[in-house]
Amino acid sequence: MFASLTLLAQASGHAGAAGGGGFPSGAFLLLRGEAANLNALSTGAGATPTTTGDPVGLWIDQSGNGRDFAQATAGLRGAYLEAQPPADPEAVTFDSASNQRLTRSTTAPASGASSWGIKFRLASLPGSGVFMLPVRLAAGASRVNEIYLCNSGGYQPIHWRLDFTNGAGNGVGIAATLDTDWHTLLVVYDGGGDTLPGSYTAYLDGVATTVVASSNNSGLSSSVGSVGCGDVFGSPFYPFDGDLSLVSVYERALDAGEIAAWHAAAVIPSSHILQEDLSYLLTEDGDRLHQEN
Repeated sequence: MFASLTLLAQASGHAGAAGGGGFPSGAFLLLRGEAANLNALSTGAGATPTTTGDPVGLWIDQSGNGRDFAQATAGLRGAYLEAQPPADPEAVTFDSASNQRLTRSTTAPASGASSWGIKFRLASLPGSGVFMLPVRLAAGASRVNEIYLCNSGGYQPIHWRLDFTNGAGNGVGIAATLDTDWHTLLVVYDGGGDTLPGSYTAYLDGVATTVVASSNNSGLSSSVGSVGCGDVFGSPFYPFDGDLSLVSVYERALDAGEIAAWHAAAVIPSSHILQEDLSYLLTEDGDRLHQEN
């Protein structure tokens, strides 16, 4: 299962401190897909979604920094996706055919070590030569940070661009087989240079994965960031086709304890409380002793 993408950096002494929903504290940005964090209108004056397909015009940042992502145009808004226990989380769905996206201007972490994360599921696989860009943060031409999913020669299927030097790009990624399951990816970036695979440690679905060279995708620079697809000067840029349940960014490297906490919080949907498993007691032989109504 593909459940999330995260770019992380070197250890920083925040030993596993808990944040909202079990995530490490001190996030630069934390977008979680639970309905309580969503609104139909970009102003926040609309309804909280309750049913799959309800519009999402505002994704409220849970980091405490107020970095909300919004979409004022009705046709470009995402849609709410209800949880499907035991494994599928609440999420926001984006349709690439409609270029759906939520945006925010001038939002990108400072240069150096940083930690990124998304949890995603593709609705369709990118065709030959097609790129999908689920997350793009930008703060001017010299601070553009992007994650790509693609099916194109010379590029790894998952690769990223951490551009703090106006065009240096990154040229790194991981070799993975894209599919339509939920996945998690965790990448630790030590701040040692955009173009060095050795500066990264990556975990795909919690398993250490070798980071390798990838052709550099220079992209386009602007101050507009987005989830769902890139938004460059108001135009869609490599639209994403699928679901996002989590976007997390830290302006530091998460340490080993925080990485473990992040995975635990990201993999198990917080909305899945298995009450059915707690409604009865078992005898020593495994028989049900009592069942609540």
